[in-house]
Amino acid sequence: MKKFSLLFFTCFALCSQIAFAIPAYVTGVNEPWNEPGGINAMNDVFGSGNWDRLDFSNSGILTAGYDFIYFDGGDGNAAGFQTYINNHRNDIENFVANGGSLFLNAAIWQGGAISPFNLGFGVSSVYGTSFTGSAVDPSHEIYSGFSTPNNIYGDYLSHNYLIGSGLSSLMVDSQNRTILAEMNYGLGHVMFGGLTLAFFGEHSLWNPDSGVLRDNIIRYAAKTNTVPAPVPEPSTIILMGIGLIGMAGYGRKRFSKKV
Repeated sequence: MKKFSLLFFTCFALCSQIAFAIPAYVTGVNEPWNEPGGINAMNDVFGSGNWDRLDFSNSGILTAGYDFIYFDGGDGNAAGFQTYINNHRNDIENFVANGGSLFLNAAIWQGGAISPFNLGFGVSSVYGTSFTGSAVDPSHEIYSGFSTPNNIYGDYLSHNYLIGSGLSSLMVDSQNRTILAEMNYGLGHVMFGGLTLAFFGEHSLWNPDSGVLRDNIIRYAAKTNTVPAPVPEPSTIILMGIGLIGMAGYGRKRFSKKV
């Protein structure tokens, strides 16, 4: 009986871990500036097929079991980004407070977008562009493998900067305004950005190894240092469960014969 209980618990724990392993990337229907930076970053960090691509029309994002969500409201996706946050600001804060990891990034390029905009957590995003940036702490892990942390550049590296108490600044622009920051909140962790992250690693006017920095930011935001193993197909999980139950039944049969 003890062996059966152990096998059942192992199968249950495995299935539970798989159910909550998928992260999500959320933006508009179209990618910001039609650049694939967000998609490529998620593929690099988590592996193709191991994450979900959603848009701001999905109202159940925060209750779908994700443990990491990357929101990008850059370019013409600003209105959808801001509407979603206005409608779910308390839910977003609760998601992080309960242990979730979140990255809220928006390089806004749209007339009429709200600025300053309340991101929640006591933080606001303010419109203000910059072509260059530098690391607040070049030894921080997001700069690992990135060659020039004090000379980060792009053809509009950022469109927004961040203000608010409780922020730990990670990157500042040419006017020493924070354009990437983090915060521990409740049991979870949240990052904020005003970066044109869709262009990182995709365009010649950004640092040659900016894709490394982009991937590092996503990896750190998700609080994961390794790419997770491929998620088994549902049929594989079922077969594993049947096999474990069969092994348990065989063990019980042998035990009953001995008695």
